[in-house]
Amino acid sequence: MNILEWALNHKGMEEFFQKTEKGWLIKTECCDGLWVMDCVIDYFMEEQDFRSYDPEAMCPAQKTCERDVSEEELQKIFGGLTVIDDTDGKARWTSEAKEPYFRLRGRRLSEEQAFEILARTEHIFERAVWEVQQEGDALKKAVEEWYEKIRRNGYEGNPSLFFFNDYFSDSIVRYIGGYVWPDGRVGLNEVMYKYPFMDEILDQFMDWAMKYPCLELVLVITKWDCMSPMRYKASVLDSLEHIPNPDRDLDEYQKPYEPITAEDVDCAVEIKPGLIHFLTPEEGLKKLAEYDQQYTEEERRQFASDAYHSHTKVRELNRDYLMRIIEYYGGAPDPVKDYILRLYEQSERGKAWQALGTSIGLHEEKNRVMLEAGEEES
Repeated sequence: MNILEWALNHKGMEEFFQKTEKGWLIKTECCDGLWVMDCVIDYFMEEQDFRSYDPEAMCPAQKTCERDVSEEELQKIFGGLTVIDDTDGKARWTSEAKEPYFRLRGRRLSEEQAFEILARTEHIFERAVWEVQQEGDALKKAVEEWYEKIRRNGYEGNPSLFFFNDYFSDSIVRYIGGYVWPDGRVGLNEVMYKYPFMDEILDQFMDWAMKYPCLELVLVITKWDCMSPMRYKASVLDSLEHIPNPDRDLDEYQKPYEPITAEDVDCAVEIKPGLIHFLTPEEGLKKLAEYDQQYTEEERRQFASDAYHSHTKVRELNRDYLMRIIEYYGGAPDPVKDYILRLYEQSERGKAWQALGTSIGLHEEKNRVMLEAGEEES
């Protein structure tokens, strides 16, 4: 079924969009509480603006807007996106955990495929548009015009607050790097932000399925709040009951992953080109294990990205790679390029490179720099 047919299976959605002889009738009053509808509308708005906004208000105008959408228009915008739901409607999901832990794994990419995805999603360009608002009008206009140019030429950014590729800026994400690695790996073990629910991540699923034909991945979101029950127990015993426990501060880079059971799974989904497949917990764990088998034990340990980078101080990418991404879009005017590079160099990630006065080649293991205190360049 397509995305609208899938959404109609959920109670209350018929209030907002209905199947007609000509296609679909879209109805909306305000963005609050629309769940799937919000995401679907956002995608339509990329090509067709049919929501009325009150410029004096903080939210969309309250009057009802209606719009007929033909099957041809649906096909043009969604590109034949198919949804399969094996969860008996449980994919309409709201996390019970405040900051649920997840594991994401994908099919290994070539380095060129990885570069293209990183070029189209690297967060520093979104951050530049935000930060430049505090600069002069001339620079602000130049950055915004360049950003619009790259948007027209394939830059997508990161549509959700949960899954980022951010190798060059100090952003709101808590981990260094991203779910796509420059060597072609696809994987991440992390936690999400507060009490996520499906309409906050469905647009990310649609992006993955429709815009990256080389990307195949599985995502398993658990009921664990920030950490596994075993690690939480070790922490409580140590801090509250004063029972020393060597596992208290061990993260997933330092010790083997704790197994996830079907009872631990809150949401599981597999993404392939043109397909969003909501899985049962058992099938989600099976797919996760299948994707995991592509990678070595050390590669899997590194998917605990924040812990890995904290312990080793390794940084995969540098200024040269950022320049390569800028050139992917045909370069940038000097003021824009200088501003983006300044954002990087002023970030903690950029300062790490500058402190050593070095420019490291990508994937040249002998030239990798360990930034631990007192350690010389290798």
